[in-house]
Amino acid sequence: MTSFTWSFFSTLGALLVWTNATCQVVVPAYSSLEKHMKVTLLEDYSYLVDIRQTTIVLDAKGLDHGSYSIDIDQFTKIEHFEARIIDPKSGKTLRRIRSKDLSERATIGEGSIIEDSKINYFTVDNLPVPLKVEVELQIKREGNFNLPKWYPNSYYFQKITESSFEVAYPESIGLRYKEKLVTANAATDALPGWQKLWWEVRDLAPLDRKTEKEELPFVALAPIKFSMEGFAATMDSWQSFGKWFNHLNQGRDEIPDETKRQVIALTEGLSDDFEKIDVIYKYLQKNYRYVSIQLGIGGWRSMKASDVVAMKYGDCKGLSLLMKALLKEVGIPADYTLVLAGDDKEPIDVDFPSNQFNHVILRVPLPSDTLWLECTSTTLPTGYLGSFTKNRPVLVITEDGGLIDRTPSYAASEFHKSQLRLQVDLLESGDAKIVGKSRYWGEPAEIFGSLIYQLSEKEQKDFLNAKLGGRGLNLSSFEIVVSQERNVPTAEISFEGFVARFSQNTAKRVIVPLSWNKLPIEDLKNTQWEYEETIEITTDNPLVFEGEPPFWDVTTPDYQHALETVHEANKLLINKRIKTHLHPDTSEEAEREMLSGIQKEFQRQLTFKK
Repeated sequence: MTSFTWSFFSTLGALLVWTNATCQVVVPAYSSLEKHMKVTLLEDYSYLVDIRQTTIVLDAKGLDHGSYSIDIDQFTKIEHFEARIIDPKSGKTLRRIRSKDLSERATIGEGSIIEDSKINYFTVDNLPVPLKVEVELQIKREGNFNLPKWYPNSYYFQKITESSFEVAYPESIGLRYKEKLVTANAATDALPGWQKLWWEVRDLAPLDRKTEKEELPFVALAPIKFSMEGFAATMDSWQSFGKWFNHLNQGRDEIPDETKRQVIALTEGLSDDFEKIDVIYKYLQKNYRYVSIQLGIGGWRSMKASDVVAMKYGDCKGLSLLMKALLKEVGIPADYTLVLAGDDKEPIDVDFPSNQFNHVILRVPLPSDTLWLECTSTTLPTGYLGSFTKNRPVLVITEDGGLIDRTPSYAASEFHKSQLRLQVDLLESGDAKIVGKSRYWGEPAEIFGSLIYQLSEKEQKDFLNAKLGGRGLNLSSFEIVVSQERNVPTAEISFEGFVARFSQNTAKRVIVPLSWNKLPIEDLKNTQWEYEETIEITTDNPLVFEGEPPFWDVTTPDYQHALETVHEANKLLINKRIKTHLHPDTSEEAEREMLSGIQKEFQRQLTFKK
C-alpha cells in the first residue's frame, strides 16, 4: 500500500504517558519510514515514477507496514522492482523480491464485467520484529492525465524519519501544483528547457486514527498540457478540461432510428418537460442495466450510445450519454456531468482544475428548474440523485467546455419527512398486537427502493423487524410500496405483527412508551426534518393516568415539538409532531441542546394506575 488510506484502518489505542500528574497522549510508532519519490514528466506525455524507501517494522502490529503494492493498468508498466527483507540485527537478507516474484490480484469492482486494472504486491507475514524492508521501484505511465499525489505518510502509527518528493518536467508541457504545510524548493541543476521542484519533511510523529487529513502535508500535481491515447488538450482551466471530454465523446451520442421512434411514441401527447423526462428516464431504468467497463481510455471515454442500445447495458458514462441522446430527440438538452461520488467523499478542489472525478451523472436545465439524473439507478425517482452524489461541486460538460455547478443539497423538509400511524391492542401481559403504516419522503425513503429489489422477503422482514420501530417486534405481514411525488422518493410500509413487552407491568402500574419509533439522530441533524407520530392504544381494562396527562408545544428558533395525549377509559391517543429547522448560523451548542431535548422526550414513558 503506497498511499494513505483513511477509511479502513482499525481503531488502535494511544499510549498514555503520565508526567507531572498531566495525561499526555503519545501515539506509538509501529514502524519508521524513510522514503524518496521522484516524478519525471517526459515530452511524449508519459512520465516516470522512481521510489526508494526503507521501512523498519518495530512492532508486530505494524507488519503490514512492510508490505507493498503497485496499481497496474493498460497505461502502467513496471520498469524496475526490487525489495529486500532484512534482519536489522544481523544485516542478513531474509528474502529478495523482484517483479516476477510479486503476487497479483484483479481489481474488478462490483458491477464490472471488464477492467484492465490489477494490483501487484507482496506481504510481510509471520516474521519476527524488528524487520527492515527496502524497496526500489520505477514505473512508467503512458499519458499524463493523472499525476501522483504525494503524502509523506503511508500508515497510521508510522514515524516518518525523512520523506522527499521531486518533480522534473519540460517547460513545453508545464506543470501546476498545490501544496499544503510544505513549500516547494526550486532545484538549480535542471537542464535547459526543464524545471525541477522538490519538497521534504523530516521527523514527523506517528498519526492515529483521529488525525484529520487536512492536518497533513501534501502536494497535488496536474499538467498544463496533457494527452491520453492521442487525445491532447490543456488542463489549466475547467473550461479547457471540459473541452477534452467533449472531444472524447464527439459523435458518440448517435442512436438507431428505431430507438428514436420509440422515444417519440413514448412522449406523444405530453407537453410538460418533466413528464417527458420522467417517461424516458423510466424507460431507461426498465430496459438498460448498469455494468462498469474500465478498459484503457474507456475509463474516461463513453461507450457509443448505439452500442449501449444494442447490448442493453452500459457504465455510468454510457448510460448518461444515452439518456442525453434520448432527451435530445424530444427537444430537451442535457449536460454530461462529472462528479466525485460517494457518501464519505470530500468535495473536489474547485481551485485546482484536474481529474478528481469517479462518476458521471446528467444535468437537465429546464426553464423553471434544473433536474439531475442518476442514470445507473433502477430505483431512484426521476430528478432525484440521492445521497451518493448530493450537495457537492461537479463539472458540467457543455458545448463551450467545462463549468462548475453544484448538485442539490436536498435540505428542504420535503426530502426529510417521516410519519407513523400505529394501532396497538395492549394485552394484560404487556405484549401487544399492532397494525401500522409508516411513510417516508426523500432520504428516509431511499433505502426501501433498493430493499425490495435486492433482498428476499425474509431479509426484508428481518430488516423491518430491526428498523421499523421499537424492540420486540415480530411482523406477521407487511407490504412495501415505493413511489415518488414529482422528484421526491416516497415509501409506504403497511404492517401487522406482535410486540413483546410493549408495556412494563407491575402489580399496580402500567408503563407505556411515549414513542414507539427509535429517534433517528442522523435525520435530526439535517437542516430541516419533519416527523409525525400517532399511536392509538386500546386496553381491555380501563387505565388511569398517574398525574396529569402530558402536553407540550415548544417552539424555538431551531425546532418545534408538540405532544398531545387524549385518554378515554380503554383508549389512549398519543399525537406527536416535530419540525427542525437548523440555520447556517445555528451554534453547535444550540444543536446539541435541540438533540438532547428531543431525545429525552423520545425516551419518556407514561405511567398509569391499574
